[in-house]
Amino acid sequence: MGLRNLTLPTKQVQVADGVSFTVRGLAPYDALGLYYRHTGELSALFDKLALKGSVEPGDVSAVTTVAVSAAPRVMAEIIVVAEGTDPSDEVFEEEVRAALKLPAAAQMDALGKIADLTFTSEMPPKKFLAVVLALAQGAAANLPAKPQT
Repeated sequence: MGLRNLTLPTKQVQVADGVSFTVRGLAPYDALGLYYRHTGELSALFDKLALKGSVEPGDVSAVTTVAVSAAPRVMAEIIVVAEGTDPSDEVFEEEVRAALKLPAAAQMDALGKIADLTFTSEMPPKKFLAVVLALAQGAAANLPAKPQT
């Protein structure tokens, strides 16, 4: 049995009676992609979370609320990636637009469930974000220097 046969934990998000979708936790690769696509919006948020000693459940909810209002597209992309759509898929933009139209309760429920599936006692938010930032910094350090003009 290889990794491709693993079934990752998921949770159902209810949108309305009988309408739902499934989300999974984010992998560091997912968060790194979001970070690259939205460096300006996410760097301050990542820095703030990475500096905290721990993030309590209430903090995750508060951070989610602030993030949704400050960067709705980022939050929509988190939902879409966790729902299973790869950013390279041609339907990605349509999925993001659909996520932006979800009722606020469904968006908050989805983001809360994604956080529950992403962060664990072994990989709390601070450690997860530190891994993502280290990956981003490592990749940046390996880029060729800009030629002097």
